[in-house]
Amino acid sequence: MKKYLLLGLFGLFLMGCSSLPMVQTLPLQQKTERLFKVEQRDVNGKLKQTSLLSLSAQPQAWRWVQSDPLGVPIARVILTNKGWQNDGFVMPNQQAKQLFSAIATALNTKQLFAFSHIERTPQATLYFVDKKQVWRIITRLSGIDIELPDMSYWHIEELN
Repeated sequence: MKKYLLLGLFGLFLMGCSSLPMVQTLPLQQKTERLFKVEQRDVNGKLKQTSLLSLSAQPQAWRWVQSDPLGVPIARVILTNKGWQNDGFVMPNQQAKQLFSAIATALNTKQLFAFSHIERTPQATLYFVDKKQVWRIITRLSGIDIELPDMSYWHIEELN
């Protein structure tokens, strides 16, 4: 009995850690097709992985497809006013949804998601949901740097 209770509590804990902010609105985009180079880096800034991300922003849905250098999909999801939906048969990728949410936030001046708090510092902008930091964004000349709660670090550079 204790084992099942612990498993249930652990499951609730994981759900709380991985929750994404609620979508407020999907603003119209001037560029409907965008392409990005995505670099995952370690704490010291050393490159761990490079991938390609395409964004197709239609009025009712934004389709995100991330693939490795050989073209194999890493993540395929659609963002609508109702939130994230899987697209196709690629395994669900919660980290990718968080990353794409942070990228969407960085690309738009209009607030897409419901944040409980936004903290702007000279170095970065921190975003919070229910008093928990969901990501940190640093805007650079070469693109944007994003830190997620799982301590993963990303550099995003637009290609087109």
